[in-house]
Amino acid sequence: MNTSSVIDITTPQDLQQAAQSLDEGDVLIIDFWAPWCGPCKALSPVLEQLARKYAPRVTLAKVNVDEQPALAAQFRVQSIPSVKFIQDGKLAGQFTGAQSADQVEKIIQELLPPAEDPNAPFEAAKAAIAAGNWRDAERIYKDILARQPDDPAAHAGVARCLVERDDLAGAKKELEHVSPHTHASLRDPVLTRIEVIEQCAQHGGLKKQAERVKANGADMDAVYDWAVCLAATRDYRAACQALLSIVEQNKEFKQGAARSLLVLLFGVMGSDAPEVDEFRGRLASILFI
Repeated sequence: MNTSSVIDITTPQDLQQAAQSLDEGDVLIIDFWAPWCGPCKALSPVLEQLARKYAPRVTLAKVNVDEQPALAAQFRVQSIPSVKFIQDGKLAGQFTGAQSADQVEKIIQELLPPAEDPNAPFEAAKAAIAAGNWRDAERIYKDILARQPDDPAAHAGVARCLVERDDLAGAKKELEHVSPHTHASLRDPVLTRIEVIEQCAQHGGLKKQAERVKANGADMDAVYDWAVCLAATRDYRAACQALLSIVEQNKEFKQGAARSLLVLLFGVMGSDAPEVDEFRGRLASILFI
C-alpha cells in the first residue's frame, strides 16, 4: 500500500514500485501530462482531489511526458492529458483529454469494490443464530476474529455459540478476551446463560424442578429453581413469567434474586425480543406502583 496518494514519477522504476505496492483491488491512476498543456493543468487538481478522497484505495502517479518519453511510448500515449487506470497489474480503463470530476469519479467507483459493511458479518451471524445454526454462527465470528483478533463482540459471539453447543469450559475461556469493565453488556448475557445451565444441573434438571412446583406451587424456592431451569432450556417467556410471579409476591425474595435474574434474562434475550418490552413493563409496574 502506498503511503502517499499522489506520487511524482521521475524514473520508470518509480512507476513500477508504485504499481507493485498496490493491494489487491486497489487502483493506480497514471496521469501523463506536460507543463505546457492547458487541459493537463485543468485536469490535474481533479485527479489529485479524487486520489486523496479515495486514499488509500487509489494512488495517483504523475508522469511528465517531456521528462519520461520512454514511459509515454510504453503506454502508447499519443496526446495529453492521457490517463490510465491500473488494477491488479492490468489496464482497467483509460481516457484522453480533460474530464469532469464526476466523470472521473464514476470510473473510480466502477473499479473499486463497494466497501464492506462492518456490521454485515455480525448480521449474518445473528441470522444463523435465529435459524439455530450455531456452528455456522461460530464460524462467522471466528472469521471476524481472523481479521480483527481483539474484537470483543466476536469473542462474545463465539462464547455464546460454545454455550449452546454445551462447551461451557470453552465459552468461559473465550470470555477471558471480553473485559468485564468495558464490555459488560457483551459478557454478562453469556455468563448468565452459563450460570443458569450450571445451576439447573446442580438442582437436578428441569423435570425435577417442575415436579417440585407441581407438588407445591406456593414454594417460591421451587418456583425460582424451576425458572432457572426454564431459562437454561431457553424457554425465556415461561422463565420470566415464573420470576415475575415471585416478584409479585415478594419483591425482596432472596435479596432481590428473582428480579435480578429477570433483568439479566432481558440481556440474554436482547432488546429486539418482544418479550423484553412486555416483561420490563410488567416488572416496572410491580416495583413502582
